[in-house]
Amino acid sequence: MMPFRPPTPTTEERRREQEQKDRAEQMAKLQRQMTSGGSAVRPTLRNLVVVLRLCAEWKGVIGIDPDTKTPVFLKKPPFDELYDIRGERNLSAPITEDDRLRIAIWMETNTHLVIDRNEQLDFLLFALRIVGAAHGAGR
Repeated sequence: MMPFRPPTPTTEERRREQEQKDRAEQMAKLQRQMTSGGSAVRPTLRNLVVVLRLCAEWKGVIGIDPDTKTPVFLKKPPFDELYDIRGERNLSAPITEDDRLRIAIWMETNTHLVIDRNEQLDFLLFALRIVGAAHGAGR
């Protein structure tokens, strides 16, 4: 009788497993950076910038319109599937208040960073400007 051999994982299974490991490592890094020695993750401007800069889902997503100096999406944001937003997104249009609310919900769902007051939404707009300026111009 031949010894039992577990099935060899497919390339897709290995890729998914690696993505899960990378995501767990990314979230641990975010948690360390956002708590700065404490235990609670607070929605500070710094933490919002950390999330937008370090989360792989946001890499290259946010830019700045060179004329208006407002944040724009350079590519599809990670929350579009969550809200079943279909069709072509106008990537040169400014990020709207509704988009900021969707980003806030994405952050709460994915990073446990809760944005629950208007001034924190203003921080989010500032964070979008900071990160967008670093990623370049939209158009």
